[in-house]
Amino acid sequence: MFKNIQLFTIQSLIITFITSLISALSVSVFLFSLDQVTLLRYKYPWWMFLIPAVGFLIAKIYKKKQLSDIKETKLILSSIHWSEKKIPGSLGFLVFLGTLLTHLTGGSSGREGAAVQIGSCLVANFYEKFKVFFSKTNISLSTLLIPSMGASFASALGVPFAGICFTLELNSKFNKLNLQNYLTVFLSCTLAFIMTRLLPPHRTFFSNTPIPELSIETILKVIFCGILFGLTARSFIFFQNKMSEFFRRALPSPELVAFLGGLLILTLTYWEGSFRFNGLGLPLIQDSFSKVNSWDLPLLKFIFTLLTLSTGFKGGEFVPLVFIGSTLGNSLAPYMDFTTSFLASLGFVSLFAGAARLPITCSVLAFEYFGKDILPYALICCLLSSAFSGKKGIYSTP
Repeated sequence: MFKNIQLFTIQSLIITFITSLISALSVSVFLFSLDQVTLLRYKYPWWMFLIPAVGFLIAKIYKKKQLSDIKETKLILSSIHWSEKKIPGSLGFLVFLGTLLTHLTGGSSGREGAAVQIGSCLVANFYEKFKVFFSKTNISLSTLLIPSMGASFASALGVPFAGICFTLELNSKFNKLNLQNYLTVFLSCTLAFIMTRLLPPHRTFFSNTPIPELSIETILKVIFCGILFGLTARSFIFFQNKMSEFFRRALPSPELVAFLGGLLILTLTYWEGSFRFNGLGLPLIQDSFSKVNSWDLPLLKFIFTLLTLSTGFKGGEFVPLVFIGSTLGNSLAPYMDFTTSFLASLGFVSLFAGAARLPITCSVLAFEYFGKDILPYALICCLLSSAFSGKKGIYSTP
């Protein structure tokens, strides 16, 4: 009995140390690098003229590595729950490089999804290099990957509790988790969060949002918004799948798909003219909490992101969905008689909740970002968004 407890404790401490350290360091390096390439694009906008060539290059490298059809997060989930799915050793670096090049040249994608992929791939690489040690200590790859996903999410967003919920809610859809999974997830997310507070770059945080007075009318309006966010998430998934399929059938190679995608993004960028929809678009997300934005902001970001992600460029969906959700909420606020910050906050979390089918994670994220008072409204909105977003989310696996 004592030996079992001792082994359990040693295993848990090893898992926590490895996953939190690798996740925190890799996410900090990645986010710092992403900040630098974003500043480079702001300073020298001519980088955007290279986006067709960069798309061609990314697709060429992935094709050479036989990774053209891979979906990185889905592969990690498959590796956890179906052990025959192996994570290629080069995948983490390719996601890192591909995401930086995408943002440097003006593609519209996110960073948190990529951060989770990079951290998890590096943990998988570490496992492969020290497989003999892990075999002796009875530590499997899945027991490392589950906490590493949460730790990377927590590090990227600066939200330890949402990081815990992210990996538990996501992985529990496929298999039951054990006590050690729960313990190491909690410890890894907490430790990774503490580490990233000491490392650059500084994360974006939001002030507490003023909450409207509770009434039946307020609840009904929140219900309506939750359904609308869910339908928007559903349309995002639908069009992303349809556009990917269309380009794949219309052109004979992924390199040509990415090259054409780059041309379309470049054309749309200079037609629109403001350059606000390239990259992350964080300034417009922050503005949506204090200013009344134009109704076309979520629509344009929707189109830019679909073109980027459906033609082979790299990066996550989190920030673009946050952009679309917060600006959509901002546009709805005057008609709902809500403050822009309140409905932007609900849109911020609800669209991703629907697209990823992670309502609990996103409700906790709202609590950590916007304060405890928004939690009941966020929970209603996120649950409805997830319910109306369709059967398959962006992380669904076969």
